[in-house]
Amino acid sequence: MKFSVLILFGCLSFTTVFAQGYKIKVRIKGVESGYFKLAYYFEDKQFIVDSVPCNKKGEAVFQKDYKLPGGLYLVAFSQKSYFDIIISDDQEFDIETDTGDVVKKMKITDCLENELFYDYQRYVFKNQPKIQILNEELSKVHDQQSDTAVRIQKEVDSLITNINIYWKKLLTDSKGTFFESLMKATTEEGGKFFENINFADDRLLRTPFIWRAIRITLARNLNENQSMQILWRELDNIIKKSVPNNDVHKYMVLYVLNFLATFERAGINDVFVKIADDYILEKEPEPIWLDTAAVKQVKKRADMFRQSMEGSIAPDIEMERDNGEMIKLSQLQNKATLILFWVVGCGHCEKAIKDLGDFYENNTDLDIDIVAVYNKDNKEEWTKFLKDNGIPNWINVWDPKDISGYRLKYYVVSSPIMYMLDNEKRIISRRIGDGPIKDLLDQMEKHKGPLKR
Repeated sequence: MKFSVLILFGCLSFTTVFAQGYKIKVRIKGVESGYFKLAYYFEDKQFIVDSVPCNKKGEAVFQKDYKLPGGLYLVAFSQKSYFDIIISDDQEFDIETDTGDVVKKMKITDCLENELFYDYQRYVFKNQPKIQILNEELSKVHDQQSDTAVRIQKEVDSLITNINIYWKKLLTDSKGTFFESLMKATTEEGGKFFENINFADDRLLRTPFIWRAIRITLARNLNENQSMQILWRELDNIIKKSVPNNDVHKYMVLYVLNFLATFERAGINDVFVKIADDYILEKEPEPIWLDTAAVKQVKKRADMFRQSMEGSIAPDIEMERDNGEMIKLSQLQNKATLILFWVVGCGHCEKAIKDLGDFYENNTDLDIDIVAVYNKDNKEEWTKFLKDNGIPNWINVWDPKDISGYRLKYYVVSSPIMYMLDNEKRIISRRIGDGPIKDLLDQMEKHKGPLKR
């Protein structure tokens, strides 16, 4: 196991409380030398808070004159050997175990939450092998509807039911404790993610579970290419649960914003702006858990992303045309403007170009400018494609060194992307991918309205 010795997130810094302090006596039979380390969990890492030598009897004492913040901790007694403990209200207790079977031989005195913690582990460890053996027997039964299969399945169900009954009894007996909060955080019932996590309990920051909830929410939406609206809703659903606790809320909001600011996916900038607005920028007064400099940093990034959102005035950019002339977006005078960002060799881009070409030929009566922005730096490739494919007389432009800053201003992280602007150069629609672009063109063709000359 690798440990980190620096606290990477400010909200997890320890608050020193000079009252009683902590005193944890540890005795591990089978250990005769070395150091015992006390560490807490944070995200997928462990951070050391104390390290003491043990004597020849495997005894050591972790002791300081201040309380530890609650959470899931571990005691490591070698590079690869450790066991977990709960740190909550009771911070003076004794631990005794044996390297031969740490969980089975674990004895904790004067800390009810840790006693319950290990009672549950022992109960589960006792029944899991039985369930595994039964499942192996069941897999060998060819007819899963046979009496034998039904009998084995009933035995498995009975064992699982008993574990669940035992688990619920422990939660009832530990109502209001961190043990209850921790155990609930490990459970997903009925396919519902994170329904049992108390996002207002800052002690869960010192476990993997809040971090895991955020990571799963991001991964399952981004990996499955869900719409950004769904991603925002799911993130908002868990972030708002943390509002009662400043430490958890700060961690969740900033973690999500940091991720969204660095993960390039079309539309993810909109999610950044929405989270930033809802939880920081539009809060009156400003959130007390974030300093002014950090607020300004978030606002700067949000305002940059906001430029490419529907309803915003499109950023004015100057680019070079295929004939070598320079042209600004603000120079265009027609009632509407379509800006297409594309690259050579992209099948979706070429389909969008064909659809846009058909639209252009069938709607010569529309008062509209079409700006096609080649999104690479190979001029020969670009001009050859324009010539070979008989691209209509659009405004074909490029900016190989991104002098205009168009990539960030329009958040061009994929192709094709098309923006539709009105006569004031306000973004009224954005489409990503050839399918959505075709849909927009079909709508424009059906509802020409004021776009006619």
